[in-house]
Amino acid sequence: LERNMLIAARNHMTSAFKTKHEALLKKINETGSAYLTHTRLDGHFTLRMVIAQTNVQKSHVQETWKLIKAKAAEVKHIDIGPDNIS
Repeated sequence: LERNMLIAARNHMTSAFKTKHEALLKKINETGSAYLTHTRLDGHFTLRMVIAQTNVQKSHVQETWKLIKAKAAEVKHIDIGPDNIS
C-alpha cells in the first residue's frame, strides 16, 4: 500500500493567522471525530495528522478532510484548500 504525505505551510504567519489556526485545531479536536496536533515548520504554525498508521484508511483521511473544511468555515477567513482529496 502506497502512502503519501503532503505538508502545506504558508510563507508568512501573523498573530491573527496563528490565532485562527489554533482555533481551527481546537474545533476539530473538540468533535472527537479526529485528533490533530500542530508543529512549527520554519516558524509557521502547521496542523498535522498521522496518516501512515496501519489502521488508517483512505476513507478516514477523506472524512477528516471534510471535517477540517467544515470547521474552517466556522473560523472565518481561512482558506484551507480543495473541496476533495483523492
